[in-house]
Amino acid sequence: ARTSPTGDANSSFDNSNNSATTSNSPQLPNPNQTLLRHGFRNFITPLRDTEPMPVSNTSLDFAHAARTIGREVRRRGLVAPGFRCPPRIAGVDRSVRRVANGAVIAVQLKGRPWAAIVGDMIEGVIVTNQLQPPRSDRLRAELWQALGFEAPRLRSVA
Repeated sequence: ARTSPTGDANSSFDNSNNSATTSNSPQLPNPNQTLLRHGFRNFITPLRDTEPMPVSNTSLDFAHAARTIGREVRRRGLVAPGFRCPPRIAGVDRSVRRVANGAVIAVQLKGRPWAAIVGDMIEGVIVTNQLQPPRSDRLRAELWQALGFEAPRLRSVA
């Protein structure tokens, strides 16, 4: 009789749970089995373990946009607000909370187009720094462009 991986001469080492085989070649375990102390056990991997973990692109994009806006705003000598999601107030898309050194802009991400989210983030910067036109218009266009949106073409007046 062949011995099992645990060294028992009387235990069966057949993957099909039949009696021990008489061939001299060692039998390899089925890839759907795992080795235990007393032999092999069948195992099944649930689908949730084999699929990639879902990642919200909106959350990652939001974080990237917040860093980009903060960098561009500080580069211009303005106060960069903090960003968070979702707003603490139920039912609103954007809220501004003033803090000692600036403000925190909270933006709703779920169920909204990406351009609306970015627009709320940019408007939060304008409100935080209390900018008036034409400086606010210029900053707004520069931030849209810094985030990869094409700037609207303006007609030349002259």
